[in-house]
Amino acid sequence: MKICIHTQDLEARGDRWKHVGGDTYVIRDIHKSQIDKYDNVYFKEFLENHFNTSYTGLPPTKEYEMQSYICDIRIIKDNEEECDPWKVPYTLEVRDIISDGGLKKELFCYRFCPREYYWSNDEQYADIIGYVEQNYITPTNHLKEYAKEYIKKNTEYLVLKDFIHRDFSRKAYNPYEAS
Repeated sequence: MKICIHTQDLEARGDRWKHVGGDTYVIRDIHKSQIDKYDNVYFKEFLENHFNTSYTGLPPTKEYEMQSYICDIRIIKDNEEECDPWKVPYTLEVRDIISDGGLKKELFCYRFCPREYYWSNDEQYADIIGYVEQNYITPTNHLKEYAKEYIKKNTEYLVLKDFIHRDFSRKAYNPYEAS
């Protein structure tokens, strides 16, 4: 089973909000016996405290102000689609972090974004198959310890900060390809 979290980003345009995208975060490989650990009020509150910290629900106060919030949290089966095919979801992990002598939980996310058809065809970029990015999501900083690195052909793994990326198999979405 999986938990899919969909966020919505808003950008101020004068005195109104404009929807400008969002992301999908997925907690994968959850056994049925573990689902109660994630499908409860406390875990949803934990997520909202990390993702919804910028959302006020009030009209904008300045031009290009940004806010985001969780618009959906769903439990789905392993074979169900996580998001639209042109989006690349983040894999989300709840990690135990030792901080100030105690243990606290933080959200860590990562993803591999394959090379898109519109990327530069210049010779210097010919070996690049995509990039990986990762970061922690905290109530005060949604991009804590953000890292991004491009991946070249025949790369078996990449160590980025404290995480080993191994799966570079995702194919880019092609809107012109017949489905």
